[in-house]
Amino acid sequence: MLEPNPTHDDNLFTDYCDSESNWGPLLAFRPARHERIGIGRAFSMSLLLGCLFGVVGNVLLLLAGRFLDRPVLSPWVLPAVLTGVYFLVGRLTFVPAWNRRAARLSRLSKR
Repeated sequence: MLEPNPTHDDNLFTDYCDSESNWGPLLAFRPARHERIGIGRAFSMSLLLGCLFGVVGNVLLLLAGRFLDRPVLSPWVLPAVLTGVYFLVGRLTFVPAWNRRAARLSRLSKR
């Protein structure tokens, strides 16, 4: 059963997510307040961030590896790991809070 009132943590996450400036390159993925964030949307956001920061990280690791004469990781490792981490962190933090609020707003709008 959904809680009738949001928790303090839910308010923190949803207040942070309501600001357009906090979404950065993911603003196009932000749903309306009454829409849920599904697994597909959460994975798409994670994939975009994971690839973006993974490529930047790969360039930095490549430069460090050449400077220190060390082998470098496969170019797929860092983007894949970051995508997985972003997905898990999102599914454990802001996605549940967003979805609880979306369910509350949908329920209120049907009354």
